[in-house]
Amino acid sequence: MYCCKAGFVFLGLALFGAAWAAVSGGASWRHSVALESQGRQAGQWLPSLHLAPETIMTRQDSAKGYIAMASANTAADSNASGSAPGPETPDIEDGPTAETLTQVGWNMRVGDAPGLWVSVSDQRLYVIENGQVRWRTTCSTALNGVGSLANSYKTPPGWHKVVRKIGDNEPWGRVFRARGATAQVWQPGDDTEEDLVLTRIFILDGLEPGINKGRDAQGRVVDSRERYIYIHGTNDETRLGQPVSQGCVRVSNEAAIALYDFIPVGTLLYIDP
Repeated sequence: MYCCKAGFVFLGLALFGAAWAAVSGGASWRHSVALESQGRQAGQWLPSLHLAPETIMTRQDSAKGYIAMASANTAADSNASGSAPGPETPDIEDGPTAETLTQVGWNMRVGDAPGLWVSVSDQRLYVIENGQVRWRTTCSTALNGVGSLANSYKTPPGWHKVVRKIGDNEPWGRVFRARGATAQVWQPGDDTEEDLVLTRIFILDGLEPGINKGRDAQGRVVDSRERYIYIHGTNDETRLGQPVSQGCVRVSNEAAIALYDFIPVGTLLYIDP
């Protein structure tokens, strides 16, 4: 079951890649797996999506909230997958406004490169490039709310950077402990109440001293990296969209894989409280 879900994600991405290559006159699909070893700049990882509206469509898994861009050519879709998917949400219209991005200094920090935005109020994670939302997924932040103190089990606010990615070539559902892959692969239906870290890990480092980096004015630890704050796949997918994590940003395992393949180390993230 889970293999089918993951395959659907990559099929959608592959189909969009074909459409992009056709529109751009044969330009190569800028997929981060192929480019990461070449040391390309962050702004080159995500594909530019400056296509005419009629050439793209969005696909949505309503249960997970996952949205990806793909070719609007249903004939091509049918040839590739055996059946043409039905119509889905035509646009990604939510996410931070231009005014909100300006208020947090997005253009100064991120510019036109791809960056991540986590909305605690909406329980969604967005990929933003050139000031536009390119991709989104439902997420889950902390049950205890927003905060930075060590042992608070809260999600820290503000600017962060992805400083490490873990999970190359690991299967859907791989269980990680202390950032190391175990032999265990979780599958839907496995009986566990533990908050597992699955599939892919994005280690975050805070960029704002006193807020999410180092110590605060009282000398208390508020350091996101010391607190082991991640974005990661989860075994609690049914509660995505609700703030129920222990401080990390949980996403579906499909979304973790998709993000991993597009977002390089060094990508900036803003957690909007």
